[in-house]
Amino acid sequence: MLSERDLKQLANVFADRRVLTVYLHPAVENPADRHRWEAEFEQAVRAVVDATASAPHAEREALRAAVEHVRRALAQPDAPLHAAGIRAVADERQLLHCVPLETRVPSVASWQRGVLLAPLLGEVTAAQPTVLLMVDERTARLFRVTTPRQLEHLQTRTALEPTEVERHLGSGKGRFHAGTRGGTAADALDRLQRAARDRLFADALGPALDLMGAEGWLAIGGPPRAVAAARSLVPGTAEDRVIVLDGLDTHATPHEMVQAVSTALLARAGERDAAMVRGLLDVAAARGRAAAGLVATRAMLDRQDVADLILSDAFVARHPTETDDLLHHAFRQGAHVREVHGVAAATIDERAEGVLARLRYAMPTPLR
Repeated sequence: MLSERDLKQLANVFADRRVLTVYLHPAVENPADRHRWEAEFEQAVRAVVDATASAPHAEREALRAAVEHVRRALAQPDAPLHAAGIRAVADERQLLHCVPLETRVPSVASWQRGVLLAPLLGEVTAAQPTVLLMVDERTARLFRVTTPRQLEHLQTRTALEPTEVERHLGSGKGRFHAGTRGGTAADALDRLQRAARDRLFADALGPALDLMGAEGWLAIGGPPRAVAAARSLVPGTAEDRVIVLDGLDTHATPHEMVQAVSTALLARAGERDAAMVRGLLDVAAARGRAAAGLVATRAMLDRQDVADLILSDAFVARHPTETDDLLHHAFRQGAHVREVHGVAAATIDERAEGVLARLRYAMPTPLR
């Protein structure tokens, strides 16, 4: 999936050239529907063509040529019409690229300097690394959620035998205490088995934390006792990014796993975003390090003072060109960007026109 770094790089591509960007949601599964994209395409470019009706003849001809380049590319037998979305970019001379997208996008087009970025913001927001650790008392399986509906198995680890645990713990005997009897023997064996399990989970968490990075998520599934043991070993720096998948056992299918992760992640991310938005709105009201609303956020972008730009999904959908302008301003000053949904988005829409920013410095005090 597209990362924020990828989006920033795309913002610089063709930045000095006027290009046609077309996003489509073809999702053609039946070969008989292969030409269904044409209606989506015509609708997307019609608004752009109409907007240039009074432009100089040379510009209108350049747009017409770019439209034909994209149309021909989409009509080719190898066009990625099966994908969830398509991004095509062309100028008057040639098709610059036509690529499949992993997430659904609206059918929209633009004729401007640089690639239209707004339809990609949702995919970038959802692209935080997500790792799934499935555990029981003897095994730990590590997966990566690579797209909204795919799971990549990375590794499976198995716990050491009790005699091996003894050796690793430094007993020096290399064997279990054969002479021990009764409850003492059971207690000793249980301690060794728990030590083997904890060592297994610690070894599995190392690569899991590396894959998560600074902003990703770790989901843990399996029997409650094993899940609790694995969770207790997560370092404090990552505790708030751990999701426990209640009821997901080790016999779950890959489809059940990814569904459980997606559902839990959506809920947790929604809770986090809602809390973040409420906090920033309170800070903005106190004229602290936050700006609420389009005008205030634009002013702070002009002052190079924005650290994080947060937009509602409704604002992005209604105002793609304005979103693009905000994104380019934010990227030029090294700000992070994020699209929020659900309660967080509704709150921004109601109280801040769908636009919110975390600032590097407090809002300037107004002159009296």
